[in-house]
Amino acid sequence: MNTHQVMVGVVARAKEVKHMGRNRKQTSAKVVSKASKILTDGRYGKDSKSVAASALAQTKPLKRGK
Repeated sequence: MNTHQVMVGVVARAKEVKHMGRNRKQTSAKVVSKASKILTDGRYGKDSKSVAASALAQTKPLKRGK
């Protein structure tokens, strides 16, 4: 197999790769509020806080005025 054949194979495989769509969903304000309370409340465990932090990480950034 020569270099040209290898390159043709690589290009053919590269065309087969499909890109995943972008997930544009955001966490709702209601869920953000509950997640914030879970993170600040000492009664919740590590797993609950991990899920809450994940929800907060998926929120839309605040737009701050000038």
